[in-house]
Amino acid sequence: MINRFNLKQNKIEIIGILLIITAVLFVYRGLLDGKVIASNDVGTNDLLYFHAPTLYQYGQHLKGGELLYWIPEIYSGFPVFAEGQCGFLYPVNIALYYFFDFISAMNFFLILHSILFGVGIFYFVRKITLESYPAIPAGIAAALCGSLLIGHTRHLGIYAIISLSPYLLIFIERFLEKKRLLDCFQFGGILGLFLLIGHPQFAFISGFISGLYFILRVIFEKLSKKKITKISLELSYKKILLFVASSLVIALIVGLPQILSTAELFEYNIRNQELGPAFTGFGSLPFNGILTFLTPMYWGNPGNLTFKMQYVFLFWEWYHYVGISIFIFAIIGLFNYRKNRFVQIFFIIGITSYILALGENFPLYRIFSAFPIIRSFRFPNRWLIGTELCILILSGFGAMSVKQFIEYFMNRKIKPNIQKHPASKKQIFTKIHPIKRKEFSHIVFVILSSSVVLIDILLTTGAHVATTNKSNFYSQPGSVKAIKNGDSGARCFSFYSSEYHSYIYSKTGWEGDNSNYRLTTALLPPNLGAYFKVNLIKGYESLVPGYIENVWSSPFKEGLIDRSIQISREKLEFSPGFYRLLKLWNVPYVTSPTPISGMTVVWDSASIYLNKMNGVFPRAWVVNKVLLVPGNSDEQLAELLLDTTINLKTTAIGTTELITLPAGSQSGDARIINSENHSLKISAKTKGMLVISDTWYPRWKARVNGIEVQVYRVNSMMRGIILPKENSTIEMWYDSGHLRSLIALSFLTLFLIPIVSVFYLVKNRKK
Repeated sequence: MINRFNLKQNKIEIIGILLIITAVLFVYRGLLDGKVIASNDVGTNDLLYFHAPTLYQYGQHLKGGELLYWIPEIYSGFPVFAEGQCGFLYPVNIALYYFFDFISAMNFFLILHSILFGVGIFYFVRKITLESYPAIPAGIAAALCGSLLIGHTRHLGIYAIISLSPYLLIFIERFLEKKRLLDCFQFGGILGLFLLIGHPQFAFISGFISGLYFILRVIFEKLSKKKITKISLELSYKKILLFVASSLVIALIVGLPQILSTAELFEYNIRNQELGPAFTGFGSLPFNGILTFLTPMYWGNPGNLTFKMQYVFLFWEWYHYVGISIFIFAIIGLFNYRKNRFVQIFFIIGITSYILALGENFPLYRIFSAFPIIRSFRFPNRWLIGTELCILILSGFGAMSVKQFIEYFMNRKIKPNIQKHPASKKQIFTKIHPIKRKEFSHIVFVILSSSVVLIDILLTTGAHVATTNKSNFYSQPGSVKAIKNGDSGARCFSFYSSEYHSYIYSKTGWEGDNSNYRLTTALLPPNLGAYFKVNLIKGYESLVPGYIENVWSSPFKEGLIDRSIQISREKLEFSPGFYRLLKLWNVPYVTSPTPISGMTVVWDSASIYLNKMNGVFPRAWVVNKVLLVPGNSDEQLAELLLDTTINLKTTAIGTTELITLPAGSQSGDARIINSENHSLKISAKTKGMLVISDTWYPRWKARVNGIEVQVYRVNSMMRGIILPKENSTIEMWYDSGHLRSLIALSFLTLFLIPIVSVFYLVKNRKK
């Protein structure tokens, strides 16, 4: 009888998983054809202008047997591994980008994690309701939920963390049921994966929600006079604390390589400073935000240009629609509040998450302001993922009540028909065996509930999942070809690119003709140069060191280049300071929607021009004098860099410490012998200071004639190396330090997790 029951349960699980997979593949069918997600939010889309270019290079380096730490094509060089949000150590990324091209890898990533989220919710709801059928609609809704399909296809790290969140709850329940301390490997492993995925805010939110669930679960079980499930919680607080501590240690070991690297970069970031509510409270959810669970287009749809809020990207942050039917199921589930502790627990978590999402409208989120890093998080509305998760889980209890009603209705007693006519359909139905009748009612429930949920979400959310040909975003424009033909190592500044993207977007939104976006690549959107292997000095990064912001700007702060731009709009003529700075940073090329005064047009197409400027500095040269900025002031540094009486070919501006050059120093040229992502070799004839217009970062080390020397930060963000004598050979390399050892330890820990799981599986079968 037990085997028959298990076989039946396995069939239900297979049916549920197949329905989830089918639903995801149907919605993402365009990705299976090699298309890409259409640019919803074309101006600042993380997927197009952040993940895709860097992940492309990441995949290329993986295939070459190397982990990517540094990209020279962003901001004159950027520590992309330390930035972390692309999850270079996430095992799923390693597998996908090693075996597939980056378009296929991104598409498989989205499909896989949607399925993982749906299956995770399905198993967890099944576990706490002790029924499989009510878990199926919850699983389908999770796989197609708004925070994935619409909200965070723009950010793969967030997408992955959301998808793995239910497994934290599953492993908590497994620990409480089996009382095995070694279950900390699975729980800690998932937390560690969150750290490797590289989005600290969502990692914290998901970890906090699971921790709150653990605490409430234990409290409710300890206070209850009767069991709330078939298991009995006979655990000492000592064992619980040991489980939690062990899990955190495992998570720390797994995530340590990424934690240390990101912490090093964070030290130089604006978020390391004191930030006010204007920053941390940005994106606070309005009180009526709950209505987006009923109608996600409550404030309009940016896809067709009807969004009414000031900042269009808030639409994606607030999109958490899981279907009206699921919302109704969750409301029905709340009627079990008095008699079911799980309903009480997830109601508390859902309300708490919603209050935290209100941000400055109800500033409960400030309770985290005492914690480093956490206090720098923006978009409090991201806590809304906790409410979405709870609605999905509570819907299982509501679906269970509906299933029981259908079961009662189909099994009610029917009076026999006395007429001599052939048996009616009712009489035939009453003759069916009660067990068969019950199974039939379950099938009816699954078909009806799954169909309602699927149709609901497909019509409301699925209709807005747009895919387009990859050539619309990733085809190499003629401007790139012209740059490579002229000088493959030269840098390019993309002027007016954000405004032009907004203009294109304003024509059709992201639900219209996406082929128009192909034109925006000619202006080289931020970071896309990394895909085309063009040194684009602008970039779209959210964890930018202050010394980079001072020059190139960031999403949070205007830079020196921006401040120096003064335009005569009649013929697009810039201020002398703008030309001076571009020349200093070896930027001969500028893309723009019109020709630029003082430059030569070397390529044009569809009202987009590639302009070239003569007289730019080489990438490396030697100076014989160093001026120290008084008081290390950003404003005084800017004045010195823009001071035309200072010859920057012979003088460098020191920014951190007094630098003494060797006697008899002379200015001169330097020749780059070899240049790779993680290494650089240069020769110089004169002694003095070698200045390299690549971004300074503490991980870059140098040897002069075989002797290791200090790398100074000069001209705000460039590298400076003292040359004690003539005819020197300089070797630079990106020093990963102990990262390789830490990565090996991290992966060894992850490798132990399935071994422990298999050990317990074999052990239990023997019993």
